[in-house]
Amino acid sequence: MARRFRARLAWLGVLVMALSLNPAALAPAYSATTSSVAGSGVDHPELRTVSYRGIQVEVPSTWPVHDLTSAPDTCVRLDRNAVYVGAPGADQDCPARAIGRSDTVWLRPASPQARSLPRSSAKVGGLDAVVRSDAGGHVKHVSFTGRGVEAEVSWAADPTVVDRVLSSASPTSTAPSAQPSTSDRASAEGTSRDLARTASLSTATAPAQSTAGGMGFDTCAAPSTAVMDDWLSSPYRSVGIYLGGSMRACPDGNLSAAWVDQVKGMGWGLMPLWVGPQAPCVIQDNLAHIDPAQAAAQGKANAADAVTRAQYFGLGPGTPIYYNMEGYARGDAACTATVLTFVTAWTNELHRLGYGSGVYGGSGSLMVDMSNAVGSSGFAPPDDVWFAHWNGLQTTSDSASYPDFRDGYWSRHQRLHQYNTLTQSWGGSTINIDANWLDGAVAGRAVPVSYGTRTYGPGSTSFVFTGKMNYWRKNDPYGRQAMSYWTHPSSDGTEYNGATWSPRLSRGLYRVSASIPKTNATAQAHYTVTDAQGVTDKVVDQGAVTSDGVERYTSLGTYLARSGSSVTVHVADDGPGPTTDRIGVDAMRFELVATVPGTPTSVSAVAGNARATVSWSAAPSNGSAITGYTVTASPGGATARVSGSARSAVVSGLTNDTTYTFTVRATNVVGTGPASQPSNAARPSAWGLFHVVEPVRVLDTRSGETANPRRTALGAGESVRVKVAGVSGSPVPAGATAAALNVTVTGPRANGLLYVGAGSDGRSTLNFAKGQTLAHLGITRVRSDGTVTIVNHSRGAVHVLVDATGYFTRSTSGGSYQVVEPVRVLDTRSGEAANPRRTALGAGESVRVKVAGVSGSPVPAGATAAALNVTVTGPRANGLLYVGAGSDGRSTLNFAKGQTLAHLGITRVRSDGTVTIVNHSRGAVHVLVDATGYLR
Repeated sequence: MARRFRARLAWLGVLVMALSLNPAALAPAYSATTSSVAGSGVDHPELRTVSYRGIQVEVPSTWPVHDLTSAPDTCVRLDRNAVYVGAPGADQDCPARAIGRSDTVWLRPASPQARSLPRSSAKVGGLDAVVRSDAGGHVKHVSFTGRGVEAEVSWAADPTVVDRVLSSASPTSTAPSAQPSTSDRASAEGTSRDLARTASLSTATAPAQSTAGGMGFDTCAAPSTAVMDDWLSSPYRSVGIYLGGSMRACPDGNLSAAWVDQVKGMGWGLMPLWVGPQAPCVIQDNLAHIDPAQAAAQGKANAADAVTRAQYFGLGPGTPIYYNMEGYARGDAACTATVLTFVTAWTNELHRLGYGSGVYGGSGSLMVDMSNAVGSSGFAPPDDVWFAHWNGLQTTSDSASYPDFRDGYWSRHQRLHQYNTLTQSWGGSTINIDANWLDGAVAGRAVPVSYGTRTYGPGSTSFVFTGKMNYWRKNDPYGRQAMSYWTHPSSDGTEYNGATWSPRLSRGLYRVSASIPKTNATAQAHYTVTDAQGVTDKVVDQGAVTSDGVERYTSLGTYLARSGSSVTVHVADDGPGPTTDRIGVDAMRFELVATVPGTPTSVSAVAGNARATVSWSAAPSNGSAITGYTVTASPGGATARVSGSARSAVVSGLTNDTTYTFTVRATNVVGTGPASQPSNAARPSAWGLFHVVEPVRVLDTRSGETANPRRTALGAGESVRVKVAGVSGSPVPAGATAAALNVTVTGPRANGLLYVGAGSDGRSTLNFAKGQTLAHLGITRVRSDGTVTIVNHSRGAVHVLVDATGYFTRSTSGGSYQVVEPVRVLDTRSGEAANPRRTALGAGESVRVKVAGVSGSPVPAGATAAALNVTVTGPRANGLLYVGAGSDGRSTLNFAKGQTLAHLGITRVRSDGTVTIVNHSRGAVHVLVDATGYLR
């Protein structure tokens, strides 16, 4: 039931009770008698005497008298000759559109409303009073001393008539006490309750100005805070308020600093308006005109008055204030010049006082004239414009109707559009409003309706109705926020009306779903989805979705957003089906299901002759299958691209004897993910061909080896030369240009890094943590004396083990390395075609694994060596794994209990195509082997 209807019932109940308990209640709140007044050279109209709470005045008999106590929803209007007595209710039945000024008198209980105005004590008629005048606003407040009554009078151009009314003020024969009446107290208490009702909704301080989007409304009189609370159930989130001005048609009413504070705290944006003199060629009657000779002075004075009133209502610097300039006839150059001069002075003065400048006016008059003046000498355009064109369209462009009102002006979120006038009810409260579409400045912050994460609908951001709003019907209380709408399909298959959801989405793949209201959604609705890959049409039988009476989301599919290209959804009224059906519009959900891939890990590089082989571990797919990898060399930017299943690639075209690092990026349907960490440094060289050997330990600082008998840990910061080539105990011959070395650190006393190479620059070959055992396969140059240098860059001692697994020579004999797409040849968890075993390796167990010349492996028969990425997972105890063509138990991969760890190595392959894997631990462990390349 509408609030106004409930209010009428409440007043009727009070009246009936009063009559039944006290016959004296039949006495009216005021009395009026009519008399003829003789003139004395002055033309006096017939007068009537109006009495209110002990004070009487004489007013023209033709003026209607409105008793606000018995009819509290009467709208107090200043644009009609009238007398008002009493205090109105909190919710006046005012029109949306009222402007102008006539002579009015209002007798009411004393209030603090005008206390910000200059005051003076005076005799008013036969009574002592305090008078406060606002000549610019054409308003005067008179507080009768000791009587609890005040008069507010307003006038059009001349205060003579209302001053004559005030001069007739006198006491009645029996003056009541200065206490307000019961009904007046009820009205005041109701307003206080309205403020208290919303006091707890927000304690956040709203900004002086922000940019608001979406739906807003304005109406002549400020609704009560209770009604504003009710209208939070609407899609509107900004409200126009009239601060004042000589042509304002409704007085302050509910509007106060407390009202402003409470309403902003609810999440409403405010559109402050000022209504002063109008264009000399204004179309409407009953309006004061700007004096062409005083246009600049009047514009400046109105701006100053508007700021004073804004401050009275608690709206400080930064607040935008919109001047209401009604439509006027175009083609009158002098009139246009007057308006532009006025607007310039208005803008300059507001800026000088620290406020934002806005103007309201018709598209075909003020907006066209200002657009034509932009850039001309002497014209200061306002910061924001609020144009009136009642075309029913939620848009801030009007160039289709008025080409001179160019879209390029006021284009940076600087426009408001008044598009319709209508009466609506939300939350049980009914208001006659002007509807607006906003993309411009408001006071405070308009908090949009929230539908949840990446979900949008009426009243939220990223949603707009297209076509005329006259054909969209509100469908409350149905919908996710009880704000759904419906319209009929068109009769000829042509789109006339629609709705668009256009969120700004980050790059990703989204599942898009439409919420279908359970009532007034029966049509075959035509949806068009536009994403980075094109346009998709979908027809949804809305009636079938909610045939069981349950409101639910229905999927429109999965769509792609990329940088600069989001996902938009549009529903149109051109779908198939009878025009008696109804198309329901509510929320649209954009659920993120995939993003770009993550970062590849464990990137390593092996240099060759003018090329390098780069290997990596798979990147996280992040919801969408990886379609490819790109390897990039630095310096130079040479690239190689392989499929999403590959785990290695050869980058060709490199310059020998130049040091490179490599990064890897993964790509899926969403796009390309971030680059990996750089690989180890690799230096291509014409060293010759690679020879793989059975791993031989050439250094073990724990026990000593033939090639290097040292048996003490490397001290903190220590550098040592290790003999690798041409030495007894090493398989690497003299003259080798490089060696493949599997380096293991164990028992480090501190975090640090190890350098292994033919230089001494300390670049990291292997990073380790205190107490960690870790292995790394690398290929490094060998000096002409057959040595490499190892440097312990840590603050503690560390033991180092080095196994030689292969070498390069400049001879013409040796293996040629071939890269293949990674293929899993062993998985002890589930079995593979090449090796169907599906049980973990037991403690100490040794197993032969088929690698070459077997179905399910890319390594051909005759291969002399294979590049194998070996992974351990779920080990029951600490230990190490050996992988090779022998069985001596040298460490290939060290692991800890419960650890999952991968290691890339190159190992010889026996003539029967097998390698041996030995589990050197006291517990079972699962092993996975991927073949990534081979030598032959």
